Amino acid sequence: MGRKFGNTNEFAQLIGCKSESVRRALCLKGDYLGIVPAKLPNGRLLWPLDEVERVIESSQRREC
Repeated sequence: MGRKFGNTNEFAQLIGCKSESVRRALCLKGDYLGIVPAKLPNGRLLWPLDEVERVIESSQRREC
């Protein structure tokens, strides 16, 4: 992936769920799938895309 961070909508699309689910889990647990976003001063969240890639790869290994 070329960029280092993505917004919540991009993050949710990459992992295959709704952005509302991501926001709710973050509010309740403080992370989503063990990934913690950076919070900007304006309240936006930036999710580290390299962590998303790691989660996707680990889930694909478990399926095989």
